[in-house]
Amino acid sequence: MDHTQINAQLNPLLATLKRMLRERGITYRELASGLGVSEATIKRAFSTASFSLQRLLQICDYADLTLAELAQSAETPVVADELT
Repeated sequence: MDHTQINAQLNPLLATLKRMLRERGITYRELASGLGVSEATIKRAFSTASFSLQRLLQICDYADLTLAELAQSAETPVVADELT
């Protein structure tokens, strides 16, 4: 699997993770503090899509979700409510 194929699979997962963090009111600063790393480290990881599996699991744990829940949410399209 080449880099392009990996990114094609990771991008929806990371977009979903960002959305779920926002929904939970978790900022990069709060996440960084909770994981014991700098905010820059978290921002860099998200912007470069560079996560170890351990780091991804730590983020999921901090956000009180499982990796399976994250993957399932990433596969389910988010439908915007058109009735506003």
